[in-house]
Amino acid sequence: MSTLLPSVNASYTTSFAVILFGFVIQSVFSYQTVYYMMYSDLWIVVIFRYFLYLFSPFHFTKAFLDISTIAGNKLDLGKLVNTPGKPYHYSDLLIGEEGTIKFIFVDYSIPPTYFFFIFMLIDSIIYIILALYFDNVITSNRGKANSIFFPILKIIKLF
Repeated sequence: MSTLLPSVNASYTTSFAVILFGFVIQSVFSYQTVYYMMYSDLWIVVIFRYFLYLFSPFHFTKAFLDISTIAGNKLDLGKLVNTPGKPYHYSDLLIGEEGTIKFIFVDYSIPPTYFFFIFMLIDSIIYIILALYFDNVITSNRGKANSIFFPILKIIKLF
């Protein structure tokens, strides 16, 4: 963030806002019904979901939701008993989920958990590449900035 913003205070504030937005996303999507709605075929939801694919807390929330659904304790209010969850195994990473949200009659199809770990890895690689690119392109106190086409120019100079 400090590469893109003019001052240290602005980068701290923006970084804090991104982290806060991640907490809000996690608290909203921690309800299974909301997450199931995010994987319905409604066109506005599909557009919003593809935008959120670039935001790592969205994937982290889904992975955490899958693991806590299986391994977390469950409270039975009728009996007032807290039932321990089952152990989470690696084979559970490969299980997707399909069904219908009953009160609005919308079908959903959620990919397996490993899909979200792969997307978190892809997001991390994209963020690292963008950070390196902006660090070389935007003028800073370390000297002259490179051209916006510097990766292409370096490849051309090799030939």
